Amino acid sequence: MPELNETNAVIRALEETLLDPAVKAMGETVDRLLDDDFIEFGASGAVYDKASTVEGLRSEHLGPPIQRSIDDFRVRMLSADIALATYKGTDRYRDGRHRRTLRSSVWVLSGGRWKMTFH
Repeated sequence: MPELNETNAVIRALEETLLDPAVKAMGETVDRLLDDDFIEFGASGAVYDKASTVEGLRSEHLGPPIQRSIDDFRVRMLSADIALATYKGTDRYRDGRHRRTLRSSVWVLSGGRWKMTFH
């Protein structure tokens, strides 16, 4: 099983990559980070697959500019190649508003690379 501190750092960096507006605009990068069976449950209750998530993130940069941050990031290994990441997210808007969320993602190690399979 990979060293937990190393895995924690790698998965945190991948989560932060997915928050970067420049990365979101490049669908190829997001496509590589999401597993083909990826699924997301949105706050609205909507369910998103990989294709809709890649497209949604690509156009997200067109919305209001925000800064996102991650706090209290933790990884729990569910098996040697499956990790559960949990954290608190904060979205800060230019007008001073902010939104706090609780996030969780499941990452799978496949072919030597971590891919998000659930968010």
